[in-house]
Amino acid sequence: GLSLIVASRYGAYLIGAGKTHVFKILAILYSVALGGGLLFAVWKWQSLHWMATVSFVCALGYSTVLFLVAQRVVPGVGRRIEGQRINGLLFRRLLRISFPLGVVNIGAYLFSSIQVPLVGALLGPAIVTPFYLVQKVAQFAMLGCLQSLQPQLPKLTGLIAEREPDGAVKLIRRVLVMYGGLAIGASVAFIVGAPLALDLMAGGRDGVPESVRWLMAIDLLIYSLSVGLTQ
Repeated sequence: GLSLIVASRYGAYLIGAGKTHVFKILAILYSVALGGGLLFAVWKWQSLHWMATVSFVCALGYSTVLFLVAQRVVPGVGRRIEGQRINGLLFRRLLRISFPLGVVNIGAYLFSSIQVPLVGALLGPAIVTPFYLVQKVAQFAMLGCLQSLQPQLPKLTGLIAEREPDGAVKLIRRVLVMYGGLAIGASVAFIVGAPLALDLMAGGRDGVPESVRWLMAIDLLIYSLSVGLTQ
């Protein structure tokens, strides 16, 4: 989690330098590596320790690569300039915008993080591994939805900077319709695909009740729409 927070900082440098496409390519590669690594860990070892190790290695590698790329694109990235002061008015404006977004994103992250230990405490340790796999399938589907939304953000800010509110509103509506359809599709695909993933990767040990999968699908839909709308 801390590695991803650091990674988001260097991702912001790349976006600010006009290298949004580089950041998105790296983010997609990280998502593919994480999803594939977790599925391989379940298939090969069926152990939470190996799944956690894969998550840690992927997050650390992603953060390191972003740092190296950001340093190459923006020399001296992260260094404090002597005598530089923060603009109080600009800081307050950024805080007013970023604070609600941060609350939603952190709340969504904490909510997803507590699910595995909570299910283990309520339903027993035997269900933890299949539930963890199902949760990762859901998160992988949500990341796919977000990748369709985020490339539109620079275009939106460009329209706002050019003082074209009508074009910005049309873009927002078009993107929200597309993103909402993808989020619903991801939830449906999760309902269908989760049992298949468990049967393939966990040897048919489907210990997750169908009611729990439906609840997770609804949670995935709300999660995806809330994060997408805040962005």
